[in-house]
Amino acid sequence: MPSHLRVILSGLVSLFVFTCNNKPQTDPALAVKFSGKYGQIEVGGKYAGLEFHHSRPLPSRISFYYPVANSIDLSTDYWKRDESLPLSLLVKVGNRLDSLEKKSISYRYTPYAVAFENSDSLYGVKISYQFCEDLPVIVWRVMLENLSNEVQDFQLVASLRSVLRSCHTYAWIEQSRGEYDPAGSKYVAYYDHSAVDSAAVFMINVSDRSISILGKAGDLENKPAAIFNFQKSLKPKEKVNLAHLIGSGRVDEIPVLIDKSRSDWEKEVKNFENNIIAYATQKNRIVTGDSAIDQTVNWSKAVMMANRHYLNGRFVPMPCPAEYNFFFTHDALLTDLGAVHFDPSRVKNDLLYLLSLTGPDSILPHAYYWKDDGYKTEYCGSDNWNHFWFLLLSNTYFLHTRDSTTIGQIMPVLEKSIQMTMKNKKADDLMYATRPDWWDIGNLYGARAYVTILMIKTLQDFAVLKAQLFPEFDPSPYLQTAQRMTVQLENILWDEDSQYLLNMLEPGVIDHHYYAGSLLAVMFNILPQEKSGRLIQTAQRELLDQQLGIRIAMPADFHELGSLYHFQGMEMGAPYIYINGGIWPQGNIWYGLALLNNGQADRSLEVLKKYLTLEGIHNSPLGQPSFYEYRNADVHSRNYGQIDKPTFLWAGGLYLYYLYQLIGLQQTAFNLTLHSDIPETFTDLTYQSFIMGKSCQFELKGEGNYFSEISWDGQPVNSAVIFRAAEKISVIRGYPEQPYLAEINGLLQQVNYDPGDQQLRIQVSAWSGHSLEIVVVSPIPLIKVLLNEQQVTDINCIISDEQVSEYQIRAELKTKENKIVCQF
Repeated sequence: MPSHLRVILSGLVSLFVFTCNNKPQTDPALAVKFSGKYGQIEVGGKYAGLEFHHSRPLPSRISFYYPVANSIDLSTDYWKRDESLPLSLLVKVGNRLDSLEKKSISYRYTPYAVAFENSDSLYGVKISYQFCEDLPVIVWRVMLENLSNEVQDFQLVASLRSVLRSCHTYAWIEQSRGEYDPAGSKYVAYYDHSAVDSAAVFMINVSDRSISILGKAGDLENKPAAIFNFQKSLKPKEKVNLAHLIGSGRVDEIPVLIDKSRSDWEKEVKNFENNIIAYATQKNRIVTGDSAIDQTVNWSKAVMMANRHYLNGRFVPMPCPAEYNFFFTHDALLTDLGAVHFDPSRVKNDLLYLLSLTGPDSILPHAYYWKDDGYKTEYCGSDNWNHFWFLLLSNTYFLHTRDSTTIGQIMPVLEKSIQMTMKNKKADDLMYATRPDWWDIGNLYGARAYVTILMIKTLQDFAVLKAQLFPEFDPSPYLQTAQRMTVQLENILWDEDSQYLLNMLEPGVIDHHYYAGSLLAVMFNILPQEKSGRLIQTAQRELLDQQLGIRIAMPADFHELGSLYHFQGMEMGAPYIYINGGIWPQGNIWYGLALLNNGQADRSLEVLKKYLTLEGIHNSPLGQPSFYEYRNADVHSRNYGQIDKPTFLWAGGLYLYYLYQLIGLQQTAFNLTLHSDIPETFTDLTYQSFIMGKSCQFELKGEGNYFSEISWDGQPVNSAVIFRAAEKISVIRGYPEQPYLAEINGLLQQVNYDPGDQQLRIQVSAWSGHSLEIVVVSPIPLIKVLLNEQQVTDINCIISDEQVSEYQIRAELKTKENKIVCQF
């Protein structure tokens, strides 16, 4: 019962409670350090989160998720929220007075805890924040050490503004009353207002009672505040440890909640941090041997575990530890594209949670949050990009789990999403939308490359997915529509002058901005190979910042085009800020995956390491090692490279989505496939992913563009396309000793190779009229191909050298179940 955060509101001031145990549970494999002065930090847990700016050890925002999403934030301008200072801390040593809320100091942090530490010749200070597993409590600790050579009188004064801001409307709600315990152990602020669900915030002292703390309810700039004063003389090298619990809950829960928090907080901190550490470092690991990549894998999982917050009786994924107090469908979907490999139960829960938020009309929710006096659901309009990612994730989930029950439950929502999105497909077979690209701002209806690409991929995935669950369903119309759209995407939106896919402002009027969303055409293999290469070159010329990565759109002149795109105020951001030319993680991920699918695996690895790992980000301008929503891309600004919204949820999920493909595990609408065309340096990989509902360990060794050996559970298998569950799949790169199946756009059932008669036998399921395409790799010449005992004539040798050949085989199917025999 998350009551802790509000305590911070009124009780943080009493922060200085003494305890000898001041060691955070953070794991060295996860923690990173930063000593820059601008550091923006967000850390949190299931019930609360904190936002810091300028490497200051006191938060600019305190977010509560229980009983509803309230916060303490004094900002009056979103772009200047760093100026909010709701909590202050003064340290007086002798005649010296330090105001720590404005002091930038070094820190060490993970997505779920942070510790600031600073020292000089006079004294040292360490301020840390931790969270609990099953208590709505923030643990705030302060350690002071006398570093001088003589006894010093220390005095600390902390004060916290006891005001809440309501969720969504962000209205100011002053405390109705405050209760202060004269013994200095407790302060409770009450808020008798429906907008904050009549919450109470408490602060309690859990330190050594032998040290007295004097406190009072007072005024801070003529506003209600909690104020605490601590004084103690310290000998040279003597330390004092202070600890307080800050929580938030419903009024009638406060007495019991405080008692439970006093008795259980240490255990709950350990449980919370140990659970995250285990999830991040032990659950279905990826080991590439590259420390920067592997460290960021752990960080990604920690972010995904920490950014689960309380919302109306459930713990659901949310974008940030502190800044967003809403559930957004988009964040969950993009994150789960990575989670599906190692935590499919999470994905199942998220899909079913989305189902629970739909109404009788089965429309996908866009967001869910508390507002004014109750919980509200926003639903997706027909041009909302959530429909596409929902459909793509659902097929990905099915490929990994074969969970037909869950897919059957959400099928009405999938079908509704298809129906709604198809309303925006016009006679020219392009998709139209009000947003310029993937954005959620702007209002100018026109043909869009981004949503057209997603619609093509979505139609393919949906058709194949539904055909597997409902044998009477005919997927052909959907696949034919996708094919027509593919042709029109290239015919209409491909611009020869720019060598890029461009949008339309209105029919016949080109939008000459370059959007990162067009990279999806290469990422999903929708453009021909040659044009894909040219699109990448254009992106490198027009969008790529060599130090930070892909700008989300260029030129950065959207601030001058507010009336054209119907932006509201400066929501697009100043030049090179936010959407107006800023750097977003998904742009770098789309770029890296485009390179991978264009045959540039080594360059794709460089993108991952330079622009997306914590080490790569640390080595870039301003260099705070953290995930982010976006970065400042203005090379002329002193803030060039600065991140915003750190510890961002789907940056973690998409990092893993990218990495799994880079290490070889890729997918089509039909199957999961192991690809050998991966970076040269990946010569010894181990990782786990769920296949057909079971966790499978993958081992990859060797070098080269092909597989010399493929074995499943110790038995040789002549297929890189996965068609059944296995506990272990081992592959060695090199020149193949036998033919094997590399790709197939049908539902693969079985592959067998008989070295005696040199025949590769393939069983595949599809539907009548389907255009089957197969790629076979062989060290010996392919002589003949039979489809259901009829000879296939459309066979092309697409790559050949002295040791290996690649054959592309095409045929139109007339039956659902098919047998292909390749004779060598």
